[in-house]
Amino acid sequence: DVKAHTGELFARLDMPHSIFVKGYVGLGSIGSGKPNDEDWGIGGNISYSNTVSDIKTGYLGYATVDVGYDLLKGTGYKVGPFIGYTFFTQRQDINGCVQIASATFPCLAPGNDRLVGTQDTTWNAMRLGTAAEVALGHGMRLNVDAAYLTQV
Repeated sequence: DVKAHTGELFARLDMPHSIFVKGYVGLGSIGSGKPNDEDWGIGGNISYSNTVSDIKTGYLGYATVDVGYDLLKGTGYKVGPFIGYTFFTQRQDINGCVQIASATFPCLAPGNDRLVGTQDTTWNAMRLGTAAEVALGHGMRLNVDAAYLTQV
């Protein structure tokens, strides 16, 4: 239930000799959400805990760049393999805490909205894939990418 707003830019450059470079970049903010944290086997009398918190602030950013070669090219279509790199980062500040499973393991008092955690995520990956483009008519095109990603 994370709500975010992003803006994104995309570009593709077709160069001589059927080489292409394409990519996109996006930035955004996270304004709300309800992370759910479940824990098992904590110890003592507590075997299970399930808490809900609020996301008050956060951000996300991502970028991808690919370089490829159009192997098949004709009037209204092109298809080619590419190699590239992608990056993704996200941070969420988590506030408050309400226990919804175990009465013996309280979280915070109702209304206590202090920062209880931060979740940072970063991905870096190499991409190997195929890009295809087909003209649909009336100035419209359909672009499709299929890629295998491996973490770096």
